[in-house]
Amino acid sequence: MAQSGEAQARQAERFGAIEKVAVTRQAVHRIREMVLSHQLKPGDALPSERELAAQLSVSRSSLREAIRALELVNVLETRHGCGTFVTSMEPAILIEPIEFILDIDTSVILHLFEVRKVIETSAAALAAVRITPEELDEIDHLVGQAELSISDPEAFLELDLGIHNAIIQATKNPLLIKVASSIARLSRKSRSRTTLLPTIRAHAHEHHRLLAACLRAGDAAGAGKAMEMHLDCVQQDYRELSREPSLDLAQQRTQPHMATHPPAGDRLRPC
Repeated sequence: MAQSGEAQARQAERFGAIEKVAVTRQAVHRIREMVLSHQLKPGDALPSERELAAQLSVSRSSLREAIRALELVNVLETRHGCGTFVTSMEPAILIEPIEFILDIDTSVILHLFEVRKVIETSAAALAAVRITPEELDEIDHLVGQAELSISDPEAFLELDLGIHNAIIQATKNPLLIKVASSIARLSRKSRSRTTLLPTIRAHAHEHHRLLAACLRAGDAAGAGKAMEMHLDCVQQDYRELSREPSLDLAQQRTQPHMATHPPAGDRLRPC
């Protein structure tokens, strides 16, 4: 049976929409390839809309959709009155869309723990053989300050981040430092939650002491194992905490901080 003119028009409209989406994806892919191949470098301005559309053999409307898609993932940015530019492409900028995913799906945080274990365990082992005396002193100082701040969740969190960052910096690997810095930013929310509880802070502090001892001893295997144990413990704490009602920082401040250190039987063995 022959289709009516109206049905044919609807079908053509549907296929036209599909074709437009496909063309937009191709344009996204082409621009992305230009960035990855360094034809477009961080901070570079894109050609004019007319010129780039002709270069990619797409319509200007499809190009606009592609640019909007790349703006959403912070690869491109449009400056009013100036044009469209490649962003700095710094990891901290590129991970912002992932932060949104973590906000709407907290189960992703458990996957983030696995990523941290892969990266930070190896980083601790590498740091043990590359760390300088000055860096060792800095980590010891941070661990000491953390002990003094163990009853203050916010201060302890900042020192916890500082200890982990100091270990990463001691690897002397610039790419590892950038990647780990981005992951630390992503994990800040989960860490701010786990550090609310005194017992979790106490266990983290003991782990930090063990890590510092292994680093000072130049024990790469021990440092890696200590970091793995630490992150396993924090991951388990987060799992258990996620089953509890939401904790409020102000409420935690008003609670007595009775257990600031684990029982002797729970203490970790030094390297």
